[in-house]
Amino acid sequence: MIEVPHCGLPLQAAPALAMKRLGISSQSARSVLRILSPPLYALLGGLSVALVRFSEVDRGVQIMDQEGNVLGVSHKAAEKAMKETALSRSALFGVTALVPSLMRHSPHMLRNPRMLTLLRNLAAVVTFGMMVPVSFCLFPHKGSISREDLEEELKEKTSEPIVFYNRGL
Repeated sequence: MIEVPHCGLPLQAAPALAMKRLGISSQSARSVLRILSPPLYALLGGLSVALVRFSEVDRGVQIMDQEGNVLGVSHKAAEKAMKETALSRSALFGVTALVPSLMRHSPHMLRNPRMLTLLRNLAAVVTFGMMVPVSFCLFPHKGSISREDLEEELKEKTSEPIVFYNRGL
C-alpha cells in the first residue's frame, strides 16, 4: 500500500487529507477532488513504471527472431516495452479506482452509509482482481516490433519482418 509521506496514511486518504488541511468545505470543491482521484491513480501507475524501468531504455532489451535466437540489444524495443507496460499499469490502477468512486453516486448506496464503505472496499478488491489479468493481457508478455522500427545495425542481422522481445510485467 502506498502511503502519503510524513503522515502514514494510505494514498486513497490523500484527497480527504487535502480537503481537511486546506479547509475546503464547499460541496463542489469536494466533488472535483473526488473526480480527480481515478485519473490521478492511473497517472501515478504509469509514471511509477516509467521511473522504475527507465534504465532499460538506456541499456536496451534483447530482441529475438522467430526461433528464439538472440539478435542483439535494441533501445527502441525497450522504449516500446516501457510504454506498453506503463499503459497497462495505468489501466489497472485507473479502472480499479474508478469503480468504487462510481458506487458513491448510486442512490441505493446513500441509504445505508455503513454498507457503502464495505461495498466500496469489496468492489475495489474484486475490480483489482479482475483487472490484473486484463491489464497483463492488453499487451502480451512476449512483445513484437517491426524490423523497420529497429536500429540500423539490427536490421542487417535479420530478414524477418517482425522480431520479438520480452516486455516484462
